[in-house]
Amino acid sequence: MGFDFAAAKMRVRKLVHATLSISALYESKHLAAPEPLQIRWHNKLTDNGDMESQGYPVSIDTIDKVVFDRVDLEQRGIVISKGGLLTITAKGFNGQRLHIDMRDPTCGPTEEIWRVSKASYGPKPP
Repeated sequence: MGFDFAAAKMRVRKLVHATLSISALYESKHLAAPEPLQIRWHNKLTDNGDMESQGYPVSIDTIDKVVFDRVDLEQRGIVISKGGLLTITAKGFNGQRLHIDMRDPTCGPTEEIWRVSKASYGPKPP
């Protein structure tokens, strides 16, 4: 039997998630109470505008994605859905809140990836 690259890749993805994830609370209208999760928040900048003729971007936006462990979600019966809210509880993030927007089509066998937008910092308003 040859080397099982797909199985090795799944093990590495689980290790990456376990090592680099941060704690958050997920809230949804489908849940009775917020659920603690481990997530990976990826964000990067994108320059929009005519860089060739103007020489600078018209706007600089962020692309924010959150990676969830699909196996963990399935085992716990949690379904991520548009309109949900993540509150990052990890130290140093000051309660950053993220709105769940759209499921990314590039999800893999062990990951569920959603595009998110920044909500606000700090505790939820009363």
